[in-house]
Amino acid sequence: MPMTLSRRLSVFVFPLLIVLFLITLTFTSFFKQTPTVLSQAIILDLIITLPLVYLISIWKTSIPRYTVLSCVVIGMVIASVIIPQEHQGFFLPLKGILIPLIEFSIIGMIAYKSIQIKKKMGADELSALDFYDKIMLATQDLFPSTISRVLSSEIAVPYYIFKKRPTGSLRENEFSYYKKSGITIVIYTMMLLAIAELSVVHILLEKFNTTIAWIASGLTFYSMLQILALVRSLPHRNHVLDSEKNILRLKYGFSSYGILPITNIKSILLSSRQMAEDPMNKTFSPLGFLDTHNVIVELKNPWTYYGFYGRETTCRKLALYIDDKQEFYDKISRLITE
Repeated sequence: MPMTLSRRLSVFVFPLLIVLFLITLTFTSFFKQTPTVLSQAIILDLIITLPLVYLISIWKTSIPRYTVLSCVVIGMVIASVIIPQEHQGFFLPLKGILIPLIEFSIIGMIAYKSIQIKKKMGADELSALDFYDKIMLATQDLFPSTISRVLSSEIAVPYYIFKKRPTGSLRENEFSYYKKSGITIVIYTMMLLAIAELSVVHILLEKFNTTIAWIASGLTFYSMLQILALVRSLPHRNHVLDSEKNILRLKYGFSSYGILPITNIKSILLSSRQMAEDPMNKTFSPLGFLDTHNVIVELKNPWTYYGFYGRETTCRKLALYIDDKQEFYDKISRLITE
């Protein structure tokens, strides 16, 4: 029997009360009088008591029990934030053990779920999915949707950086969007400029604070890796028209994706003109003004798709770039008028 919303919310009441009580306790005079002893007790409550209470709360529900791992991670994060480092004691070396253990557990569960998905799906259905789709399905079964999207994006970065470019032509009803737009050249050029600028900024920041300089450089470098992975993922994730299900699977690398019902399309226009300023007019490319478009899809009802790290975006008009825009227009228009 499916859980109601009120039942789902009630599951989190006691764990949430524990967290609020422990955070409040750190601000009391009682904590300031005996910080070391109370710090150890609070840490144990956050990494042991909290997950146990959560596990008991979900025991007879449809919520998977392995989600207790998320509770352990949340407890560790909260403990690291609210407990001063000088009072963390045993928790400092314990984090060095728990973090890798949790990471390997998550990787193992994702691998197990991926194998299960592969066994359940037919050959045709499985061939329509690429790596990112499979990881999304696996993580959605393990974690809340927000965490699932973030985790899938992080896993996708190293995968697509080292993944070889696919060979062969597009499949039937598959549409590329990166070959003629010139966006890959623009991005690679900007990355080269950013690398040159990074060295200069690092030298300037190092004069004020070495730690900040390295943190800033590290974040910038990782951002460039994400962009590189995005560019390299484009050939692996094309738009797909599923005429049997009457849906359009829109993708922009591992960044933007969404399933658009053909029945929700009001009209389709071949145009490169800039759309009017309107919060409901969106460009599907996450790169915004850096990218271009040559197709505008007008929708009957607002439609929501997902951007980088699963950020939701709702639109009534959507601008796309399609390499073979005429074929795309002909096939979609035929389905709209049927």
